[in-house]
Amino acid sequence: SLLIAYYQEHHTTPEMLSSSFAILAVSVVIYLILRSAHYLSKILGTSGIVAISRIVGFLTIAIGVQYIISSVLSIVRGI
Repeated sequence: SLLIAYYQEHHTTPEMLSSSFAILAVSVVIYLILRSAHYLSKILGTSGIVAISRIVGFLTIAIGVQYIISSVLSIVRGI
């Protein structure tokens, strides 16, 4: 979703192509990770999965807070 939001800010062809490539690359990586989830769970174990879940949760919260801050700043600057 972050890449899609950035994609809306790019207007030249090279920027659009690089954003499209980044979206495609991330999609492929996510597909491969989800496809190999069974093997990763065996390698990481229970504590590894808990650690990864906390890290991903932290990153998700950080992205959400950044969206909120950007929105508030846009509203304040618009007034």
